[in-house]
Amino acid sequence: MTGSDLPTSQPENSPASNWPSPGQTLKKMREELGLSHGRVADALHMTAHYVKALESDQYDKLPGKTFVKGYFRSYARLLGADVEEIMLSYERFTAALEKTEETEAKVIRAKKAYDQNMRWMVCAAAIIVVVVAASWWLSRIKASDAVMAESGAGTIAEIPETPAQAPVTAAARMADLGERTDEHLAGMSIGKTAMPIEDPVATDAVDGLDSEVLNENDGVVLATAEEVAPAGLVEAAENAEHVADTLAAATEASQSGLPDYTVIEQDNSRVVQLESDGEDLLEVHFTGASWIEVDNGDSTRLYNDMLDSGDDLSIRGKAPFNVLVGDANVVDMTFNSRAVDITARMRNDNSARILLEPETN
Repeated sequence: MTGSDLPTSQPENSPASNWPSPGQTLKKMREELGLSHGRVADALHMTAHYVKALESDQYDKLPGKTFVKGYFRSYARLLGADVEEIMLSYERFTAALEKTEETEAKVIRAKKAYDQNMRWMVCAAAIIVVVVAASWWLSRIKASDAVMAESGAGTIAEIPETPAQAPVTAAARMADLGERTDEHLAGMSIGKTAMPIEDPVATDAVDGLDSEVLNENDGVVLATAEEVAPAGLVEAAENAEHVADTLAAATEASQSGLPDYTVIEQDNSRVVQLESDGEDLLEVHFTGASWIEVDNGDSTRLYNDMLDSGDDLSIRGKAPFNVLVGDANVVDMTFNSRAVDITARMRNDNSARILLEPETN
């Protein structure tokens, strides 16, 4: 367990309230001696921010457990307190907080899993609605096309004829039919020019011709119902099925992407914890907003996100760790309880990349 593993402060009625707080004990002694945070910080060679974090038992704002213990020992010796009593108080206090945090972490993980399942269920429902709607619309269009195709052949003999239009050619009748049904018939063309039929008897004979005779005599080519089906809707249905397959693949990819990590929400900050195989520990504290990426030795991405001022990132795994920081000025980093000078690798744009490897004997 590291310092960043603990909540910012103890919750009400938590087991930690049964033990005296080491930070509050030292704060009371400092105030009785009339010492300021600055005086104590100068004497201990640390920042006033660290002194305040010790007194308020906010261990998440300190580099790590090893540093916290050392700071408490130095602080107790400076004020003349019983060092062993302070350290015993610290161990009891952190043990109780760890038990409380384990319960809270289970609740957070359960809520996160529930939220993720709900999002994917909503997406799946939306896809099903789109596919069903597209299929229904396509079936309606096909039924309409079939009706128009069946009525098209018989309409030729049923076109009302006015005296002003007689005599009329078979090609003219088909052209009139094409104008009124151009949304459902395609590929219509006149193979040759039809000769006018002057004989009324011949005209009546034309009225009785079916579509096949007209095709043969006047070269009129009619499209079938399948040829005039709206290809756009067929393509839309195929695209809907493709979208469903793509989202299913995205769901599988998201589950096999970055390792799972725990986020502990605090008043004005977050603690992000990631546990994987290995004993190496990377801890980063942010004093300002910055992007951070962490890969392990085989270039597997462990974490990448924007963290804000007051946030902490703790990653336990197998080094080496390849770390990229967007703004090196706003991060305090430790690796296996050793402080890392990230600013030494800072570029002109304030970003920095560093490779952290375990020490070899």
